[in-house]
Amino acid sequence: MLKKITVMIAMSLSIVFWFIVFWFIVSGLSANVIQYSLPIRWQLVVLCICIFYGLSPLLLTWGGLSLAKLFNCESEGKGIIVFHCPTFPWLGGVISWMVFAHWLVIFTIPSAILGVIALLISILNTS
Repeated sequence: MLKKITVMIAMSLSIVFWFIVFWFIVSGLSANVIQYSLPIRWQLVVLCICIFYGLSPLLLTWGGLSLAKLFNCESEGKGIIVFHCPTFPWLGGVISWMVFAHWLVIFTIPSAILGVIALLISILNTS
């Protein structure tokens, strides 16, 4: 049991680390697009990347719930929900992590909103 908890904590910390890294990448990407006055096509591409980045934790949670339903996984617990899959035991931990991914919205939504606002202002100024 302790090993499972340690693995879950390590996975969670590594995912949070990567979302923080992407937070700076998305913000920097938006700033570079604005600074170098790239064409509107590239600004729209980066705008789509910002929107996808902001919604990715919610999409990950939705995907985890869909996987749990697909593989007939059962959830248990009142505070922390843990999934157990009868066919693939290792899938329960992955689905449990995916369902809790919505908490990463704390990091992604603010940076995505800032990137989208900056890009919209830049697009409106260039057109």
